[in-house]
Amino acid sequence: MGDRMGGDRAFLFGRRTCEQLFASWNTRGGPFKDALNSTRKYVASGSPATRLDWPNSTLLHGDVPAAVAEVQGPQEALESIDALSLDGYYLYHAIRADLLRRLGRLDDATAAYSAAIDRTDNATEIRFLNSRIATIRDGVPRAGDAPPRYA
Repeated sequence: MGDRMGGDRAFLFGRRTCEQLFASWNTRGGPFKDALNSTRKYVASGSPATRLDWPNSTLLHGDVPAAVAEVQGPQEALESIDALSLDGYYLYHAIRADLLRRLGRLDDATAAYSAAIDRTDNATEIRFLNSRIATIRDGVPRAGDAPPRYA
């Protein structure tokens, strides 16, 4: 598998996944380790202070859907997200919704925000997601549409 990695490919990881993979695979030898170390990695984290020990890693923080869209473009980012099997995870649907909104697919975005709401019990998240639906419904630009920040 190591010979199929690298080149123009890149990985998108969450911070915890990146830390776990680094701890596991970077201690092993062989072509898989070398391929992982030479492949670009984008790591999403809520904190700009996240330390990345893995070579060729770029931190994406702040508005992570915007950062993913900036790295890949919103259509390519949506295709990458859609390839994941994370239907039960509310952030999966929230990220999809944001990408769909950026693509102008507002009905699909509203449905994805609703799916995210259905998968969380966190009142703060529910308020936030409902505000996104209201923004689409009311046609109000979103204040968070500023470019992502990279570290």
